[in-house]
Amino acid sequence: MERDGTPGLPDDVAHALAVPGARIPLPTVLVVGGPAGPTAVDAVGTADPGLVQPGEVVLSSPTAAALGLAGGAILDARFADGSVVPLRVARILPPDEQRGDLVVDRSQVRAHNPAALTRTAFLPAGAVPDPPPAGVTVRDAAAHAAAGYAVDARLTGLLATLLVAVSAGHGALAVAAGVVAATGTRRADLAVLVAAGATRARIVATVAVETGTAATLGIVLGLAVAVPPLAALASGLSTATGTAVAPVPDVGVTALAAGTCLLVAVLAGAVTAARAVRSSSSVPERRHRSGRAAHRY
Repeated sequence: MERDGTPGLPDDVAHALAVPGARIPLPTVLVVGGPAGPTAVDAVGTADPGLVQPGEVVLSSPTAAALGLAGGAILDARFADGSVVPLRVARILPPDEQRGDLVVDRSQVRAHNPAALTRTAFLPAGAVPDPPPAGVTVRDAAAHAAAGYAVDARLTGLLATLLVAVSAGHGALAVAAGVVAATGTRRADLAVLVAAGATRARIVATVAVETGTAATLGIVLGLAVAVPPLAALASGLSTATGTAVAPVPDVGVTALAAGTCLLVAVLAGAVTAARAVRSSSSVPERRHRSGRAAHRY
């Protein structure tokens, strides 16, 4: 259950939702000492007496290691009102996003931070009141998580598409410049083909096929270079998360980028070859006309 048009859930609503199995965290910020000096850390107040009691604090193992604390140690924590309260480290537990990295008693958070408000209350499926209290909206956990994931996935997809578009654009410009330069250096070869009787269409088609073959080979080599790092990244994520992660390339975007570069390469080669053949054909014609003019003279 979440706030609906309000800054947060007040205490009376939190008490009304405090059913067995419910988690109603009260977030705050504490300033604690550590090896690197005073550090502001996010803390969570909870009303679960089985987890933490007043005057105690429960730390996750990474937080305890960062602060240099062990079980039974005393942590001097400065609350939002400036009060410094000594808290005994009751437990050091493995990391848990639902619990939090630093947990204190809810009553202590409220006593030293009257403005703290609960943003989200987590209730068992069968304990949701009907109707819910005023200013509270009910969200299914799975549907809410799926909706948030869909937004993240859409934004990530748009960013990836933008990066691919920019990369493909620069790649297409580089391919066009390279093809124009390479074809321009073959003017003498093209002039020989023209002198041997090759038609302009045949020469342009031959250059276009050569350019397309070279661009296709470059695309294949590019995919061969990109796929192994992508598979290695997926394998690393699988190891880090303990969940099978497989590479999921966007075939459509990849094909569009590769096709754009291929089309630009073929067009650049064909246009440059056509211009080179035209200029090679005009040279003998100009010489022939100059010879006839000299003969008449």
